[in-house]
Amino acid sequence: MLSAEDRCAITETLSLHGHLFDQGQLDRLDELFTPDVVYDVTDVGMGTLVGIDEIRRAGLELGVGNPIAHHTTNVVITGDNDEEATAQSKGLAVMADGRCVSATYLDTLRRTDHGWRLSHRVILARRTPLNGAYLAGPDTDTPDPVRRRPDQTTFSETAGSRDITERTRGPHSVRRDDGSGQLR
Repeated sequence: MLSAEDRCAITETLSLHGHLFDQGQLDRLDELFTPDVVYDVTDVGMGTLVGIDEIRRAGLELGVGNPIAHHTTNVVITGDNDEEATAQSKGLAVMADGRCVSATYLDTLRRTDHGWRLSHRVILARRTPLNGAYLAGPDTDTPDPVRRRPDQTTFSETAGSRDITERTRGPHSVRRDDGSGQLR
């Protein structure tokens, strides 16, 4: 059973990820990872990286494509022995252009002589609200991509002008931005 001290140390290890990467301290990755770490970033198009050197190389090659800020939150730690633990957490990354992206981290950590280290990480990009649960019809698991609440606002781009259609239970109203900045 993991102690409170172990849980605190594991959370700090997970938090260290953002600090080291955001400060460009890639020479300190041994404080975060085991030497044989498996870092699976397949879901974001980068494949599986094995070992600290490969993670460092990939980060440097990505260059300006790296987030400027990594944030780890919503940490849930499980484990029933003193040598290995698993954790699930959320990652938020702020990109240089201001976009914010979200991921789920699925981690395995091992106790080493130097403290808890990540031995395996899977990064899953969050792209669909509610993990797609809202896409299923009411009596089926089959996705219905046009399922919306009757009062949901939708936005569409057409021929250089922006149509804003408000769907309500009552009469529909349509306003068009004709490019002049005026809604008509």
